[in-house]
Parts: sequence; C-alpha cells; structure tokens
Amino acid sequence: RTLPFPGEADRTCDTVACFHDSAADDWWAVPVEFPIEPDGEMFGRFMEFLGRLWRERRPAADGTARYKVGAAVVNLTGRGAASQDMVLGPTGPRTHLQVIERNFADEDAGAMLAGIAEGRITRAMLPWIPLMRDGGEPAIIERWKELAVAEPDSGRRAEYGALALVFAEPVGRRHLWKQALEKWNMIESIQVLEWMTEGEQRASRTLLRDLLEYRFGALPESLGQRIEATTNIERLRAAHRQASEISQLDDLQL
Repeated sequence: RTLPFPGEADRTCDTVACFHDSAADDWWAVPVEFPIEPDGEMFGRFMEFLGRLWRERRPAADGTARYKVGAAVVNLTGRGAASQDMVLGPTGPRTHLQVIERNFADEDAGAMLAGIAEGRITRAMLPWIPLMRDGGEPAIIERWKELAVAEPDSGRRAEYGALALVFAEPVGRRHLWKQALEKWNMIESIQVLEWMTEGEQRASRTLLRDLLEYRFGALPESLGQRIEATTNIERLRAAHRQASEISQLDDLQL
C-alpha cells in the first residue's frame, strides 16, 4: 500500500490483486485501475508501476522469489487502449504489454443482470449497471431493483442504491435512476435513507477527487479537507462538472 501509482504521488493504485498460480507454482501481482475515462498514458504508467512492483516487492519474507506481474484496467466510461506492442523492424527489440481491459460501455446491462439473477455473477456488480449499455432503460432499472431487493443486508442494499446514483452521473443517467429509486421500497426506511445519503456523499467525494487528480495531479491538503467536509450532493455534482472545465484548481467553486 506504500507504492504510489505513477503520476499520482499521494495515492496508491486502485488495487493490486495478489494470488498464487498452483499449476505453475508462481505468485502473481496484478494492479487493477478503474479510471473514470480512458487514460492515454495508462500504458506508460503501468510500465513504471509493474517495474517497481517487480523490483521492490516479494511474495515471501526471505526475498528469494519475485512476483510475476500483469495489469488490468476497467474503464468506467469510453473505450481504452492500454495494451501496446512495439517492435523495431527486423532487428528484433520488442516491448510488449498485454493489459486485460474491460470497458463498461461495451458490457450489456441486461446480460449482466441475467447473470446476477442466475447466481453466476455477484450482486456486487449492481452499482456498475448504470454505466453499461442500455443502463438507463426503464426495464433494466426495474430488473435492477428486483435483484437489489433480494440482498438480505439492508446496509449493502443502501450502498448499491447510493453507488448506482453516483455512477449514473458520468453517463448522464442520474435523473433516470434517481426518479426510479425514489419510489423503491428500500428507501422507505429512514435509517436506510440515511445510509444511502451517506454512501452517495462518500462516493461523490471520491469521484471528485479522482477527477481532479486525473487532471491536476496530487491535490493540496487544504482542498482535500474541503472536499471531505462537503456533504451537499448538489454542490459535489456541480464540482464534478467544473472538474472537466476549469484550467486550474483555484477556479474550483466548492
């Protein structure tokens, strides 16, 4: 957790999956990034990060073995191209990075919901549905509600709803989801409504930080504190829009 992702000095990679391949008896470390939109420098950033990961981390305390390394990226919007294959003519030098890359824009919301209903796919995918193809269709939202209600943990149901609202924002579908979830049985409980509100606030603050860091790099501590202190969802949403328009951090109105 102390290895910062290149270009973002004050934060680590979104997550690093560590697992053992029993067939080859190898330990793997695979950083996974979840950018709001495709990052044109993702290839270079992964190359830096994988190099440091390979050099500085070991799967065992004695330091005799090294991790095998790979990379994965999930683009919340748009379509990325993080993989690169560079070959210098007939002389042979080659740099190749094959990234596992998924674009939510290419995922079928209906098929994802069908997989969840059949138990083949975890309910944890529910918050991402608004980002997928047909993710704003009324029938999709209604099916989403049916599946979310089946979650026995009320706190988790609340998180599903709050995160769905946040992720609907970047693709212009928040109004559709907000209108549908206002009548959802889940939010009839005052306690659950509070959980939903807190979850949406937390997710909105995280989204704002990610958007600003993507454009301007590490944020000043004072700005980070202002973001953490902001609980008004509409102000946070307005700041999301500003993040793609302002030319410097001082122009942000929060």
